[in-house]
Amino acid sequence: MDIPEEIKKKIEYQQFVEWMGLPGPERDPKEQKDLSLKLGIPEPTLSNWKKVDGFWDLVRIERKRWAKDKVSDVLMGLYRTAVLEGKAAEAKLFLKYAEEFEDKLTIKGTVIRKLSDEDRELIKRAINYAGIREDTREDTE
Repeated sequence: MDIPEEIKKKIEYQQFVEWMGLPGPERDPKEQKDLSLKLGIPEPTLSNWKKVDGFWDLVRIERKRWAKDKVSDVLMGLYRTAVLEGKAAEAKLFLKYAEEFEDKLTIKGTVIRKLSDEDRELIKRAINYAGIREDTREDTE
């Protein structure tokens, strides 16, 4: 963890970052004011540390570290909810994780006039730029 040079109490700063990376129910102590007493750092200093460049990036790293060993349990919970309760949102999320579901956008329409080659090329570029897979079938209607 790269702690900014301006921070004098590096150990306490690291402990605060780790504490901030935990979900509320996992924190000990539960409140920031109590943590300030435990660390021997005034609470306004802890609040100021939240404004230091890179602070929230470090907290994000700690959140990921905390969550890593819980992913399997969360997936099991999603699976149970999707299967036992038939919840579509949980099923979709589980399948996305398992790479068995992909959000897709399908656009259907009626061709009013024949497009020029130039217009067709512009549309192809726009579709490609937007990341939408082009349907190469010709509309014969």
